[in-house]
Amino acid sequence: AIHACGDLHQRLLELAAQSGSAVALAPCCYHRTQAEVYRPMSQRGRQLCEAYGLQLDRDDLTLAVQETVTAPQGVRRRREQANAWRLGFDALQRELRGTDRYLPVPSLAYGRLPEHFSGFCRWAAEQKGLDLPASVHLAPYERIGWERQAEVKRFELVRHLFRRPLEVWLALDRVALLEEAGYSVELGTFCAPQVTPRNLLLRARKAGQAA
Repeated sequence: AIHACGDLHQRLLELAAQSGSAVALAPCCYHRTQAEVYRPMSQRGRQLCEAYGLQLDRDDLTLAVQETVTAPQGVRRRREQANAWRLGFDALQRELRGTDRYLPVPSLAYGRLPEHFSGFCRWAAEQKGLDLPASVHLAPYERIGWERQAEVKRFELVRHLFRRPLEVWLALDRVALLEEAGYSVELGTFCAPQVTPRNLLLRARKAGQAA
């Protein structure tokens, strides 16, 4: 099961551990789970979390899968533009509403983004039932959005130092689960990260099973 997401691969591993079946999978999307807080699959993982007070929620788990190296340059550019526009609109809506509070805006596929920031603001204002005066000058808010986007990217550089270690730790928790069930387990990679950053491969079998 290549790239088995979240609860799917967790359930697969639990069933494999119970039945003794050989298994090979690339765990992915650790955050796609019904649980609000991550509960380690292995006894060893639970012991470590308890000993060090480690508690991971869905947002924390998302970090493990945030590296994207396969998206085309155009897609990445549109993603940055969408993020900057959202941040710019956030500054605008705070002023329009007279309150310094975040207002969530629905997702919009990159291919459906308006051509200009003004169009995005009109769309977002309509979605949230806000009156966008025709006289409002939007250029300063777009500039604020790009400035905030640059700041977010700087923060992400530090945050992403922990991305791969977290992903490997989560994979090792799955390794420990199977080892505790008597499996011989290998954890490696099946391709270069330039092909896909989700390239960890877990293979496990019990003694006497064919490789």
